[in-house]
Amino acid sequence: MAYYSTSQVARMLGLNPNGISREIWDGWLDPPQQQGPRRVFLWTEKDVHRTSWVLRRRDADDVLAANSGRPEA
Repeated sequence: MAYYSTSQVARMLGLNPNGISREIWDGWLDPPQQQGPRRVFLWTEKDVHRTSWVLRRRDADDVLAANSGRPEA
C-alpha cells in the first residue's frame, strides 16, 4: 500500500498543505488513520479521494487529471 505525505496530497489536489492541516484542526476533515514518525499523517488513496470530495467537491480522479495536464475521461 502506498502512503503519501500531507504535502504530496496537497500538491496532487492543488491545495495548500497548511489549508489541509487547518481543515483537520477545525474538525471539517477527518485525519488519516495512519501516522508515521513524529506523528505525521500517512495518507492512503482512499484518504486522498475522501479529502478531494470534502475540500474540492470533486472526485479525486477528476482533480488529479486536471492537475497533471491529462485530459479528463
